[in-house]
Amino acid sequence: MEAKAVFKTGKNEQKNKRGGHLWFLLLIFIALVTSSILGFILGRQTGSMPLGQIVDTIVLEPEVPVFHLSGQTLYTDGSPAAGLRMQLHSEPMETQTDSTGNFLFPKVEQGEHIMSVLSASGDVLAQREVQILRQNQTSQANVKLTETGSYVIELSVDVRVLEITIELDQDRFFIDPKLTFSISEGQVSTPYGTANISQGTIVTPQGNIYLTDGHVIFPGGTQEDPTKILLPDDQVIMDRPLSSEAYDVTREGVVTLPDGTVIRPGGQIITNEGTQERPGETGVIVSQQTVTPIGSFREEETQKPEPTPEVGDLSEPSEEIGGQEPEKPEEEIKPTLPPYIDPGETKISASQKDGSFTSWDQHRTLDLFYNQTTGRNEKIAPGSQGYYLFQLENERQEKLIITLTFTKEAGSPYLPLVFTLQPYQKTGNPVSGTLTQDQPLTLKSEMEAKSTMIYRLDWQWPWDSGMDEADTLAGKQGGTYKLNLALHLEGVHE
Repeated sequence: MEAKAVFKTGKNEQKNKRGGHLWFLLLIFIALVTSSILGFILGRQTGSMPLGQIVDTIVLEPEVPVFHLSGQTLYTDGSPAAGLRMQLHSEPMETQTDSTGNFLFPKVEQGEHIMSVLSASGDVLAQREVQILRQNQTSQANVKLTETGSYVIELSVDVRVLEITIELDQDRFFIDPKLTFSISEGQVSTPYGTANISQGTIVTPQGNIYLTDGHVIFPGGTQEDPTKILLPDDQVIMDRPLSSEAYDVTREGVVTLPDGTVIRPGGQIITNEGTQERPGETGVIVSQQTVTPIGSFREEETQKPEPTPEVGDLSEPSEEIGGQEPEKPEEEIKPTLPPYIDPGETKISASQKDGSFTSWDQHRTLDLFYNQTTGRNEKIAPGSQGYYLFQLENERQEKLIITLTFTKEAGSPYLPLVFTLQPYQKTGNPVSGTLTQDQPLTLKSEMEAKSTMIYRLDWQWPWDSGMDEADTLAGKQGGTYKLNLALHLEGVHE
């Protein structure tokens, strides 16, 4: 949908115009930059409505979970399958195995895919269907080969990185059922145990490095094998150094810790004392020049003697036994709670002007000035004003922080529009601001969990804005006026 609006020239220039009008096309684009997916249900209300009024319903839904797929492709003799092309469809993605056979597919979505291994010249060496399912369980990952020859990978919604090993056997490949994966809370699980980045830097069996601040390093080692770095916001950068007080990462992927420990591509660990270690099949935790295999804490725990009857179950209230109160542990160990997962359903649709519905997509054009009664676009000039209604349905069990950000698209004329956001026909403090030439305008509001709220977005081109020069310049420029509106909803779980 698009909104046409007649913009009259500035007040001084209007006196010199003889009957002509300059037409502008006002396009309001919605960029859904959210911690959740938004769906618009555009509907027409019956009965009398003020001119230009339309109600949009925005339904907050769970974020479509994505994860980063890291892998290593090996031949049946264990040697790395280097220099091969790896493809993943449905959304076509392609990468190449490095000298150690490692590869990375960033931001993989759930659904049905086809994974292919190709030669450098593009010949298909092996191919299988792979279905990726995301489950509501926490901290789980498994893979299984079906009778039809396809693979099913089941991941909990909190999995951030999955590491797999692929064995290439002539015209087929197999995925090792022993998986390594990490979750968004910094926990890394290998087939032998679980560790957390709060314990130190983690090196997985594939040689990937999980730093204590959430960065993940996929080392390359050479100019031909660029190092990839996964940032805490899940963006991936390549072939760039990274440094902080807690580490230094070279362009080649060599990590140096403050105590002098060096972790080289491939997982080789060299302490300040010259001791060399490797992550092996378990993966390791590197902290204070000590390299500890993942899972060793669990083994030590199983070797501890059973508690004596006098102590009892420390999880229950203590009682005196034999006239003496049992000893309390020196430090209380609090269990790690699973991350909060808000249930929800996908509901994304939008009505068109003819009353039919269509799928909602990002970067949609809103009819901010469209007159629903006359079917025409209103003339606007200094002094014009109007408003737009949209409805938010928060089906989540958490409060929402609502942020609207307005920016003028490059190349568009500048209009000194004033925007005000407020709850419609309900009590609430309105927030407003004026869009400036170079700075974005941000408006914020809140809504409670499990609630529905209609918001009114007022716009105004002030008659006496004190910006006559900008008004007149806009009239002279003509052309297309594009205003980008980013709607960001963030859940607050208390």
